[in-house]
Amino acid sequence: MPEWIKRSARISGTAEPDVDATLVAIVKAAVDHIEGAEHAGISLVEEGGRVRTVAPTSELVYATTPGAFSAETAQDGRVFATHAAIALVGAQHEADLRAAIERRDTIGMAKGILMQRHGLDPVQAFRMLVEASQKSSTKLHRVAAWLIEHRG
Repeated sequence: MPEWIKRSARISGTAEPDVDATLVAIVKAAVDHIEGAEHAGISLVEEGGRVRTVAPTSELVYATTPGAFSAETAQDGRVFATHAAIALVGAQHEADLRAAIERRDTIGMAKGILMQRHGLDPVQAFRMLVEASQKSSTKLHRVAAWLIEHRG
């Protein structure tokens, strides 16, 4: 197995602090590990088919020298892209989990405020938050955050 594949496999196990840091690490590693690559970038296809470039230096892995990539290098790039995708999915999953925990904590604090103010039990307080969310067409965690900010 080529050494660069071993190095690129490490990207999928890298614990970067967030999605943006993971994207930067992937782009840098692409240029470092794909023979002939001078620039690289990452584009994501979002819902609705919109393409968004999320990492520097370019939207593609490319070289300015004609014929810089052989068939083997193209295959290496596909393998690298697989490892990069694994790293990105992992980073996004971790970011989603952090956000979910923050939302859960916010909802818990808001429930506590309602329980204290109105003598409710946890289920009743949660129902009250849900009703406010539905009536205002506002996400539950945003209703909870508003309540915390305006608890005065």
